[in-house]
Amino acid sequence: NPTPGEQNIAAPSHDGDASTTPPGPQGTIPQMSPPSADITLYLPVEKIVVAGAPTVFSVYALTRAGKPIEGSTYTWSFGDGGSRVGATTTYRYFYPGRYIAQVEGGNGFIAGTARMIIKVVSPDIGLSSIIFGKYGPFIDINNPNMYDLDISDWKLSIDGALFSFPKNTLLSQGVTHFSGASMGFASTTVSSSTIIKLLFPSMDEVIRVVQEKEATVSP
Repeated sequence: NPTPGEQNIAAPSHDGDASTTPPGPQGTIPQMSPPSADITLYLPVEKIVVAGAPTVFSVYALTRAGKPIEGSTYTWSFGDGGSRVGATTTYRYFYPGRYIAQVEGGNGFIAGTARMIIKVVSPDIGLSSIIFGKYGPFIDINNPNMYDLDISDWKLSIDGALFSFPKNTLLSQGVTHFSGASMGFASTTVSSSTIIKLLFPSMDEVIRVVQEKEATVSP
């Protein structure tokens, strides 16, 4: 009971209800849980790329329930010391070998990782001079390897004039004919001094040949 003229202090509660006592300055602070591994990232099992050629790498992700993910970011590690960010990115390996590329994705609430094997091969490719056949000029590119090579967005240079190989152009083992009518160089003037080059998308040279004759007739 209050006493007139005295400092009144409430007596402590003895009902055992600790929930009525506010936390002190040393009270425990709840910690946030780490993102849960609830994303499925989709990558090829293995990818063959050519040393020195810029290559596009892509990943897409869904929740385990099959729903798209909003606001997700992706970080790549390519196994040779290099890294990139983004769902789609371009990377260039400089040395042949076998590498493991890993990508991590998440939006702060859910996260996941995936990896794939990268087989980096030397650009062992043969290039012919321009051959004039029944249906106009063409060139031959020889892939001596047991595997397909992706030359998407590579360039063919004929005396400095550039002609691009379209996306998803694959070289199987052996010789592939590339028509001048299809690629756009059918009307290009050539001579015995014409220089023909195969270039990476970065414009770095892969191989070059000099036109042997002004006109070469195919069998």
